[in-house]
Amino acid sequence: MPASKYNWILVLFGLATIANLLAESIQSQELVYVSKPLLMLTLAAYFWLSTPSSKFRNWILIGVIFAMFGDIFLMFAGRHGASDSPLFLYGLGSFLMTHLFYVIAFLGYKREKKGRLQIQPLWVIPFIIYFILFWTNMGVHIPSELMIPVVVYSSIIVLMALAGVHFSNKIPTNAAYFILIGILLFVFSDTCIAINKFTPIQIPKVGIVIMLTYILGQLAIVIGATKVAQLEA
Repeated sequence: MPASKYNWILVLFGLATIANLLAESIQSQELVYVSKPLLMLTLAAYFWLSTPSSKFRNWILIGVIFAMFGDIFLMFAGRHGASDSPLFLYGLGSFLMTHLFYVIAFLGYKREKKGRLQIQPLWVIPFIIYFILFWTNMGVHIPSELMIPVVVYSSIIVLMALAGVHFSNKIPTNAAYFILIGILLFVFSDTCIAINKFTPIQIPKVGIVIMLTYILGQLAIVIGATKVAQLEA
């Protein structure tokens, strides 16, 4: 089933993206309510229709759906998730499930080729450095009641990134590039949320930065995953 047959869904995704970025720019909560749930909904629909059924396809699809729930919970928690709202933890938990399902998809993908970390284990070092720098600079600012959830979440997102790197050597190069770029953008978006929420640093136009990198990251992951899932056909 050619993915191009469903490019019209990506057009809807693009329109939802433009609407959401406009909402962030003019700080229109009403437009956020309309546009944000459509982002991952349209992306999930595109991925589901464009790919044959397989375990890999199903794990990625479930991950995208959990991201949609994460978007909705954070949307109702306030701008980028007020940390004193229980909906912030529900959103955090939903995105944690997204990362976990991506980990399952990446590590569960069976091919004869070795994973990248088996042949190039030094790839682990940048992610260890990121984790250390994150907690060196962020730990003192995070409220005690959120310390455990944030520790768990940051650990899982690093695990997801490492799983994606490992996975990238088992798939075609063009798909691997999309997956890796998507992962890095996703990690960058989550890092911006943490910086803006828990530190005195305020990133200019933070809403646009967070949403643009998150949206592009998820899009890249889905495009790469579509290329991989179609190999199962």
